[in-house]
Amino acid sequence: MLRFSRLNPSSQLLLALLFPAAFQGQAQAPTTPPASPPATQAPAAQTPQAPPASPPTTQAPTAQSPQAPAAVLDEPAFVRRFSAGINLTVLGLKPIRELESGQIFTSPALEVRSTTVPKSHLASGGIVLQLAVTERIAVAANVFYRRVEYEDTTVLLTGVDNPNTVIDDRQGTNLTDKTRAHYWDVPVLIRYYNLGRYEEGNRWFFDLGATRRHVRGIRSTLGTQPPGGEMTTVGGAVTPRKRNLFGGTAGFGVQLIDPVGVRVIPEVRYTKWMGRTFDNRATRSNTHQLEFILSLSF
Repeated sequence: MLRFSRLNPSSQLLLALLFPAAFQGQAQAPTTPPASPPATQAPAAQTPQAPPASPPTTQAPTAQSPQAPAAVLDEPAFVRRFSAGINLTVLGLKPIRELESGQIFTSPALEVRSTTVPKSHLASGGIVLQLAVTERIAVAANVFYRRVEYEDTTVLLTGVDNPNTVIDDRQGTNLTDKTRAHYWDVPVLIRYYNLGRYEEGNRWFFDLGATRRHVRGIRSTLGTQPPGGEMTTVGGAVTPRKRNLFGGTAGFGVQLIDPVGVRVIPEVRYTKWMGRTFDNRATRSNTHQLEFILSLSF
């Protein structure tokens, strides 16, 4: 086929006048292909711009997702998982009872009269530990240091009293016992609160458990005065009936929270001891214990 584009302009003009239809087809044929490249370039320019719009939409939930558990962790606990503190305790009953006792024996003729006077050491102190095991249940333990002291006076009357005389004709021997000791009481109690750990406000509780008592540091001054003689004293230590003792304990208290976060805990407890630490003539330990406790927990 004859290519008109290779002819000079004069020849092209002449041929266009002679063969207008042929020249018009040849002139328009090359103009059709160049129009297609711009059509293919339009989508190519828009293709790389679509993906950058998606990252901002996926980053919004990612930035907020770790903040949900942080709000739970920052919630204040009004009953801490573990707490410790100090406490003051005051006994409502004396640990050694004030008693008088007497025994009469016929063979040989002997009468024993004893009187025990306890010393007042009702206040003492200790520490408190608490571990919360659930939202409302905790295990509380205390260590209390208590002092006990008593003075026992015993008179041994031998022989038979003459009923026809005004005075007692029997011979008497005086025995004295001045003893000091200290108790270590360790109660371990299950404590139930009426509110959960994360519930705001003051709360009450009751507890139930067992207490172990151990007596140590027994020091005694024993005196003997025979009939018509002088009093002689020796140092020593009386032997307790039970060096280790257990009892059942129940209590009720209130936890108050001040603005700085210190827990103020007043409580009343009762313990029934399963025996006596001291039990000799008129010297008898009290098997009932009532106490008032004030704790400061941190």
